[in-house]
Amino acid sequence: MLCLVLVAPINARAGPEAEMEKLANYVEAQASCASYLDYMYSDYEGAGFASDKEAELAIDEHRRLASYASEKLVNLFMTQDIQGMRLGVRKGNQFCMNEVCLEKLEYLEALILLGALREATERVTRKPLSCPSGEWVPCTAAEPVNNRYYKAKDLYETGNCSLLLP
Repeated sequence: MLCLVLVAPINARAGPEAEMEKLANYVEAQASCASYLDYMYSDYEGAGFASDKEAELAIDEHRRLASYASEKLVNLFMTQDIQGMRLGVRKGNQFCMNEVCLEKLEYLEALILLGALREATERVTRKPLSCPSGEWVPCTAAEPVNNRYYKAKDLYETGNCSLLLP
């Protein structure tokens, strides 16, 4: 959410680059909020929800908004030049972004959405470690399962996710 506030002045200028950045940030924010709620394991009171049904509606709404923004983002890639290049093109009966070609436009939309969900999952399930310099081992470890609820709750709150719902 902070990224949306920081790039607001940049987005004030018109153009497909600004729109792309805005949509990408929005997809990430909404998908992240849905993922955080998923990691609360049906104990949604910590995020301020009165019932499981209310929280599930919020999860669905976060996903719907992320999906809609992803759809708009792919449409932008397919119809507008971004910094002089078209990021999405049609090759025969396939839709391509960079080297990834798929049979349906919806699949590209899903890739963007799933990427945002994966990043949010990493924020909840991973924690940084202090690795000695020069080590080739990744410096992350799994967050203990018992901590994931609290981490997801904190991320939902600090991400101002409740403000992203209509």
